[in-house]
Amino acid sequence: MRILRIALRWLLRVAAVLVFIVIFYLAAAWLTAGVPRHITSAPLQSGGEREVLLIQTLLHVDIAVPYDSALLAKFPELENTDLPLDDPNLQYVAFGWGSKAFYTTAGQYSDIRPAAVIRAVTGDDAVMRVVAMGYLNPDADDVATLSLSVEAYDSLLASIKNSFTTAPSSVALPLSGLSIGPFDAFFAAKGHFNIINPCNQWVADVLHDAGVPVGRWTPTTYSLMHSLEELSPSNFQR
Repeated sequence: MRILRIALRWLLRVAAVLVFIVIFYLAAAWLTAGVPRHITSAPLQSGGEREVLLIQTLLHVDIAVPYDSALLAKFPELENTDLPLDDPNLQYVAFGWGSKAFYTTAGQYSDIRPAAVIRAVTGDDAVMRVVAMGYLNPDADDVATLSLSVEAYDSLLASIKNSFTTAPSSVALPLSGLSIGPFDAFFAAKGHFNIINPCNQWVADVLHDAGVPVGRWTPTTYSLMHSLEELSPSNFQR
């Protein structure tokens, strides 16, 4: 019994430490989301001419951009995939960045495995996921709209493009056999994923490159959305 009491005491201590870490992490994300980064590019102006959509889940945000021939010209790697680029219902292409071990296996929350979580938290190679999408309702609860100038939109696409790890031909090649849903493709990506530099921080980084005012650290979906509401209210609609 004494051994069991000692074991229980240690388990409670470990649980308390984990709870403290989670609370501290979420509190830090909330506070730093409202602290703007220094904008090195031209600041974003209100009344933008282009719109992108931010598709939200509990853990992750994708950037969906309108699909057209100009987008395909900027991302010729899409032609090396099985994405339905000729489908007349194709309206958006969504881009996301994440942990290879976690992102390529967790299509549903029920798919999450402890080993993938540990790998993502402690550090993992990064991948880009590209998803072909049809109509998206901008008024849906999981969709937010961001208005950009033409210059900011082009800068955003350039930053997303630069996130791909390219082959010697300068065209990124898809990773074979990886998929977590219909009409998607994975590519090797630049950067290193960990709990301090997760997927939503990548979204903030590429938005910042486009001149969008955004917080210094936005690791969670909630902190990213809060940051855009606070710092880019004239361009962001939720």
